[in-house]
Amino acid sequence: MDTLTQANTLITQDKNDSRYRKYTWLIITVAGISALAILTFNAILDPLWYLKGNLIHGENYSFDERLTKTNVFLEREEQLDCVIFGSSRVTLLNETKIKNNTCFNFAFSGGRVLEFIAYADWMKARGFEPARVIVGLDDFNYWEDERNDAPRVPEFITELRNPPNLLTQYLTRDALAFSYRLLTQNELRPRYYDQDFIGQVQAGTPTFQPKSPELIPVDVNPNHTNRYRVLREKFPNAHFTVYIPPLSPWELMKKTEEELQHYLSENVAISRFTDIFLDFSIPSELTQNNANTYDGDHFFPAVNDHIVAVLNGKPLQYGRRVDAHTEHSYRNTFLNALENFKRTAATYNTAAKTKDQ
Repeated sequence: MDTLTQANTLITQDKNDSRYRKYTWLIITVAGISALAILTFNAILDPLWYLKGNLIHGENYSFDERLTKTNVFLEREEQLDCVIFGSSRVTLLNETKIKNNTCFNFAFSGGRVLEFIAYADWMKARGFEPARVIVGLDDFNYWEDERNDAPRVPEFITELRNPPNLLTQYLTRDALAFSYRLLTQNELRPRYYDQDFIGQVQAGTPTFQPKSPELIPVDVNPNHTNRYRVLREKFPNAHFTVYIPPLSPWELMKKTEEELQHYLSENVAISRFTDIFLDFSIPSELTQNNANTYDGDHFFPAVNDHIVAVLNGKPLQYGRRVDAHTEHSYRNTFLNALENFKRTAATYNTAAKTKDQ
């Protein structure tokens, strides 16, 4: 190859290398700007509450509550001396109204007692020792159910470490989808969290419209009761309160006789190692009023304020303090109230059928 040809080849190669470098830097620049835009967008909407929550309109939806609640807990940990565990039924309880303690509501959708134990271990590993523990007990924790025996505990909880950092979460497609739903206010569930991370219900949410209940057989497991004892022993020096959130009697009527008897027996058994055990699921004016709930399971914040008042020491107007009564007394009170409601429900069903005709 002559000298001129070699020179031309080198020039062409330099041009190609220069073009390649330009394209490479262009790709890097575009990718960087895109990543920064995504990160900024997610940070402003903050769907997982790494910062201050949604800065656009203040509504925060229940995306990955197990992670989100951990982020908020870490932000407030030093001020806390009380923790609340439970399912979505408990998320609508305003912990800031509880007196004499600074509580954090760690309830999340579908929360199982084995999860609460895992989170308790994680808290203890951090040196957190609450003076008060409040646990919302759901009937599904008594069921023979795979979700009870193998709940979805985040890996960082079981490994006793901090949650994933903001960058690893807010550069993901999932976080971007969460933020877009927040921006467009596209939430299918009535529940949300306000700017202070207090559980609320969307305005205009329709109230509960019961239908004739059908029995739903479930398998029960008495061994699940011991899990509440294990949870109790995680914080032996804490004042330990268990309460059953309100439940529409229309939902209670779906229980078979076997499940109902098991439910009552296990409630009594757990009450014997608690400081206070309150059952708000007993049929009462509170639970029979369909305007108090949007689905029979989740009761509006105003009803949960009544629960807070009782936790603050106000005398019970509805419900029953199980630990202060014999099993016979508790069982009779509950079953009599349910039977009385069934007679009312029969009248309701007759009226509904007549209306449909």
